[in-house]
Amino acid sequence: MGLTPAEIRALLDMFEASTWQEMTIDIGEDHLHVSRRANGAAAPAPPAAAPPAPATATAAAPVARPAAAPLPVVAPGPPAGNGHGVPVSAPSVGLFWRSPAPGAPPFVDVGSRVGPDDTIAIIEVMKLMSPLKAGLSGVVTAILAENGATVARGDALVLVDPEA
Repeated sequence: MGLTPAEIRALLDMFEASTWQEMTIDIGEDHLHVSRRANGAAAPAPPAAAPPAPATATAAAPVARPAAAPLPVVAPGPPAGNGHGVPVSAPSVGLFWRSPAPGAPPFVDVGSRVGPDDTIAIIEVMKLMSPLKAGLSGVVTAILAENGATVARGDALVLVDPEA
């Protein structure tokens, strides 16, 4: 299973719209590495699939995306709630969705009580929806990301107060 041109384009658009410095994706035998830290001009990678880099590899050729109109970046608004608690972070890059479907109520709101296995959001990567679990028991004190926002791995998305 490899990356289609449309999936590569979507990944590159996501990278362009983000503040990420680097992105590496390995799917099947396809390896995609993009970096803003490239020395000199970046050259496009060959269209054929390259073998995956070993886990100990320290550098890969940067990939430049063709010139196109940039996607709008979803600017996060002020956090909803009082802003104290343990952050629940994004496990990967993707889009942050608060509800299971458009028009459906959100999984959680500020004040919702959650358990460790409760789904609090969805992270979408290449049309693949992955549930984001709370990971702890407590009360949601803040929603830090806007619905539909592009998030990076490690971004704090929701705060949960385990003491409440």
